[in-house]
Amino acid sequence: MKINKATLLSLFVILILIILAAPLSGCTGTPVIEQAVTCHSISQSGQPGLISDTFAPDVKTIYCSVKLSDAATKPKIKGEWMVINSDEAGLKDYLIGTETITADKPYVAFGFTRSETLLPRGDYAIKLYINDKFVQSVSFKVQGEAAGSAATFSEPVICTCIDEDTNKPLDKLDTLPNNAGMIFCTAKMQGAEFGTVIKANWIYVKGEMQGVTDKVFAGGSLKTEGLDYVAFAVSPKAGTRFPIGEYAVKLLVDDKEQLSVPFKVVDSADIPGPYLTEAVTFAMKGSENATIDMTNSFAASIEAINCHVKVNNAPADTEVKIQWILVKSAQDDTADLKINEDIQKVQGTSPVVASLIRKTDPFPRGKYQVKIFLNGEEKIDVPFRVQ
Repeated sequence: MKINKATLLSLFVILILIILAAPLSGCTGTPVIEQAVTCHSISQSGQPGLISDTFAPDVKTIYCSVKLSDAATKPKIKGEWMVINSDEAGLKDYLIGTETITADKPYVAFGFTRSETLLPRGDYAIKLYINDKFVQSVSFKVQGEAAGSAATFSEPVICTCIDEDTNKPLDKLDTLPNNAGMIFCTAKMQGAEFGTVIKANWIYVKGEMQGVTDKVFAGGSLKTEGLDYVAFAVSPKAGTRFPIGEYAVKLLVDDKEQLSVPFKVVDSADIPGPYLTEAVTFAMKGSENATIDMTNSFAASIEAINCHVKVNNAPADTEVKIQWILVKSAQDDTADLKINEDIQKVQGTSPVVASLIRKTDPFPRGKYQVKIFLNGEEKIDVPFRVQ
């Protein structure tokens, strides 16, 4: 594979320079480099941890620890990270990062951190200068195969609504009605670096679709963004329902299956009620409030904040209560304040919509929550914020 120089530059993040403390030497004069090594880690004093001259393509950071004989004169130390030769990238003697510092302690440490893309295999070096005079090079190699991500999953959940900020599930179902508008699969994730690619394959295992088994009918991928949860979603084609049957969602890291999450879809009438699904907050937009904007973030000046929840297979006189809670004000010490409540009687399967109407003053900025009760039992909490 050939990689041009412009592409290579986009693969690397800016050189990280770490200046670490060590006792000052009592000598003065022109310093010399007593030791310079590449390593996987460095101590708080700047001394090298695991010394190595060979790194895998998926190494996150390569360090160079440099010990000076004396730093009393505050010499300028420069490090130039070079690709000496990479057949994979088609590069030779190519500068990929540089930094100059004024050292005031005997130990200094340079760190080179890659971006999401793997480092090309080849010969590398960091060239070291003192007061703009070249002193020595420290050579190292990038070779071998990437070790792969250490990401693992736990707490898989099939649901119909999630916290849009955290991807955390708001309900939990292993059997879903075929009239569901959207189905989510969420899972808690550990050990994944920022930017790790996670994939999901939605599989129709078997059911009413004769002759169709173990068919991948939807898929998607995302990059981790530092959240504890990942979430994927699927919805039926417009005007259709999910086919009845057995399903599974397979979650993959580096194209290797890590987790399979089974669930069922049945006729909506076959699930005992009442139960709630598809809870979400939204705003009405447009000149005539004709556009629905599903969101969990609202301006303080908005006229109304709305909440939707679907009630399923409810017998007569089923009670749905919706409470609006100011969890934490960003303006004062107000916390856990119930600011409104709406109670509705429902029957069958239907949406329930409640609204929090602004009066004269803007809504207080802060964190809020909609608590949804079914026959007096709290079932779903939907967080949102006003800013």
